[in-house]
Amino acid sequence: MKILVLSELFYPHGGGAELATWLYLKMLAEEGFGATVVTKRFPGEPETEILFNGRVKVFRIQLKAQPKEQIIDIGLSLREAILKKLDPENIEKELRRTFMETILREI
Repeated sequence: MKILVLSELFYPHGGGAELATWLYLKMLAEEGFGATVVTKRFPGEPETEILFNGRVKVFRIQLKAQPKEQIIDIGLSLREAILKKLDPENIEKELRRTFMETILREI
C-alpha cells in the first residue's frame, strides 16, 4: 500500500504534528508501507529526500503565496489524478507538473 501525505510543513519544520507525522511514517515504513510526502521547500533544502530505507520519498516544493483560486486548481488536479487511480509514480509526476505549471505562471 502507498500513502500520499500533503502538508505545508514536515519534520524538521513545524511542531508536534509534523514530528508525529514523521514518526507515523517511520513506523509504517518499518511495517513495509511506502509513502510520498509533498511539502514546502525552505532555502538550502534539497528538492527530494529519501527516508527509511527508501520507503518514504519527500518532495519539497518552493511555494509562493497564491490566490485562493490557484490553490483550488492544484487541489482539483491532484484529486483528478487520484480518482483516475494512477499508480504512485504517475501521481508524483502529476504533482510535479501541476506545481511547476503554477510556479511558472508566477514568474
